[in-house]
Amino acid sequence: METKIICAILETRNTKKVFMVFMLTDFQLKIIKHSAELFSKQGFTAVKTDEIAQKLAISKKTLYENFESKEEILRTAVDYFLKNIDVELQAINQRLENSSGEDLIEILIDLWDIEIQSLKIFTNELIKDIIRLFPDLWDLIMNFRDERFKLYFNKIYSMGIDQGIIRKDISEDILYLIFNYSTKHIMIPDIIKDLPLSTKNVMEQIFQIILSGALTPEYQNKYYQKLGTNNQVKQ
Repeated sequence: METKIICAILETRNTKKVFMVFMLTDFQLKIIKHSAELFSKQGFTAVKTDEIAQKLAISKKTLYENFESKEEILRTAVDYFLKNIDVELQAINQRLENSSGEDLIEILIDLWDIEIQSLKIFTNELIKDIIRLFPDLWDLIMNFRDERFKLYFNKIYSMGIDQGIIRKDISEDILYLIFNYSTKHIMIPDIIKDLPLSTKNVMEQIFQIILSGALTPEYQNKYYQKLGTNNQVKQ
């Protein structure tokens, strides 16, 4: 028997929170992962169900026995992906609850790395199609991002002030405004279409610029040391 997986995404509609629950078999999970890879590379419109079936070495009949349409595959993939981000953010929150402040820079790097990693699926090609074809799905993605990241951003800011990591003369509201506005709009393809950089590269540089101004001199050095160490590990 295939393992059942529950995917629940917290959605905000007119200030009401709704849980969308899906039961996925292992095979359905395989379908959405392979489909998400194709959507990310080519965009939603360019990918045909024949291509998805061929990639999985199954018939279109089998594909439609598991999902009614390509749109359902996309929506389920997004829900599954956001759920996984939420799990990672909950782990960040647990670390914040247990943190003495000494590892706050590491937690901050990991938090922003989660946001950067989210761009692996939400490429320019896919975002264009979601905005054009499924604006409600785009709203869900943006609402999820705003609610989750603001919560953890505020916690890190408060701890950073208390620990002397973030400069006290830096306004929390202004810092978040800069962070939120820049990172949110980077996800809109036309904003950076003329830059010779990927969305991921742009996001990384935005983080470095923000931290260069927000951290105290002592922790700026620690941040760049940790950043260099993390990059060496990833390579």
